[in-house]
Amino acid sequence: MELRRRSRVSVAFLISLLLVLSFAGDLCFAENRRLKNVQVSLRAKWTGTPLLLEAGELLSKEWKNLFWEFTDLWLEPDKGSDCLTAKCCIHKIVVDGHSVLSKPLGSVFEFSRMLRSASPRLVLYRQLPDDSLSSYPSDDEADSEHFMGDLSGPISRVKAEPFLISRNPRSPGGSCCWVDTGSALLFNVTELLSWLDTSAKLEVICLFGFHQSCGIC
Repeated sequence: MELRRRSRVSVAFLISLLLVLSFAGDLCFAENRRLKNVQVSLRAKWTGTPLLLEAGELLSKEWKNLFWEFTDLWLEPDKGSDCLTAKCCIHKIVVDGHSVLSKPLGSVFEFSRMLRSASPRLVLYRQLPDDSLSSYPSDDEADSEHFMGDLSGPISRVKAEPFLISRNPRSPGGSCCWVDTGSALLFNVTELLSWLDTSAKLEVICLFGFHQSCGIC
């Protein structure tokens, strides 16, 4: 009788132990399946038109929807296409900034915009277009049509003038922005569409511009 009782106790103990181990395994498995928060940060080599992005960033700090309202204004056809100077671009940006802000905040936005226009990041942005232009023949060495080049052929490299922060890099026709395909520089929409149609294998496209560029990335 005593032996049976001990046997039942042992069996009950083993069953309880198996249940506990099984429950712990399920908890561990469920923990592994639980979704985890992951923060992803993407940083492009070229972050777009600096003045426009800096302005959008300032507006988003006031209210995130202001960034999209401001962006929608710049998605209008030919928006800023007639601007070739920093002064003109800043004027248009400030006007659009005022249109989505109250008068007091508009003044703060204009002042903040002026301060941020001299930030070290913008100095770096100004150097990127010069690096792009320095990879291709200058105006004195090639006609503007040669910038299109042979999409399959090698590109000759020439040394450009040292970058001067007090002036903008010299580009064909005084263009304020262009597309660098990696094998050619495209300065207008017609050239870009032609390249997209004729290029068999698309390469990564980088959109470059000066600090005064008004184009949309």
